[in-house]
Amino acid sequence: MSEAAPPQPEAHAVQRPRGWAPGAWLRATMLAYISCAALLAAWRWDGSSALLAWALILAAWFPIHLCINAGGLLLARSSERLAFAAWWRCVLGEWRSSVRIFLLDQPWLTWRSQPQPLAPQAGTAPVLLLHGYFCNEALWFHLQKRLAAQGIVSRAVSLSPAMASIDDLVPQVAEAVDTLRAETGAAQVAILAHSMGGLVARAYLRIHGPAAVAQLITIGSPHQGTKHARLGLGRNARQMELNNPWLTALAAHEATHPLPPTTVILSRHDNVVAPQDDQTLPGAETLRFSRLGHLALLDDARVQATVLLLLSPAETLQK
Repeated sequence: MSEAAPPQPEAHAVQRPRGWAPGAWLRATMLAYISCAALLAAWRWDGSSALLAWALILAAWFPIHLCINAGGLLLARSSERLAFAAWWRCVLGEWRSSVRIFLLDQPWLTWRSQPQPLAPQAGTAPVLLLHGYFCNEALWFHLQKRLAAQGIVSRAVSLSPAMASIDDLVPQVAEAVDTLRAETGAAQVAILAHSMGGLVARAYLRIHGPAAVAQLITIGSPHQGTKHARLGLGRNARQMELNNPWLTALAAHEATHPLPPTTVILSRHDNVVAPQDDQTLPGAETLRFSRLGHLALLDDARVQATVLLLLSPAETLQK
């Protein structure tokens, strides 16, 4: 008997909402900041001192960014107290990751081809990568290199606009799932999501069900909401607030419509998602890390090794 070919997904057009993507916002912000620094230096200082003034004005971004990360962790009030030196190592690790992601990767790497394996490993599901609030596909660029080295096909998508309702992003995820299945011939994909991306994945599953999803892995996702969301802009920020009706309705649906096999990865020292220990889901395997900030979770070697292990086929793990 011959095997039946996997069903091909139906083609459908997606009406994309209007609005700037985060990459464009970040590039415009950086260029505006550089322009202001240049104008101020030219107006206030002359000659060689103008160049030094310009550099100092630009450098002011880094301590401001550091204070934002430190303030977020302080206000999050982790249940696991850290000694002074360990607390600052956590803050500096998050600062390093956030500077790279927001100043280098996300504004400028969206034009690069996403790393893919030369020879995909048999038995692995292709992976769809979903970013979080005010991020884009370049968030995953470095992790995709590790996925490719392990023979795992992956596709990252940029969800836009940046402050849309989470429900409005679902058609973009559905299109990406169908495209990835069609390109690889796989019946199912795995979804790996960071932060708000975990909620986008759950919203997709509420509408489309788990038939096309082999597993869901979320990293630093505010599954129960975060008190820091009140500082954010947009409809999606309101949907991430603590005890909001949207999250309540999502959880109620999942009580009778189970998710696919799900792993929740979180940090007890997340500076964005708080309270941290509550961010799990019924029936999910929950893996808790410490001394890692919200973005540092993605750069941590232990977290990356865990993700690669979860995405590897069972027969590979048994060898």
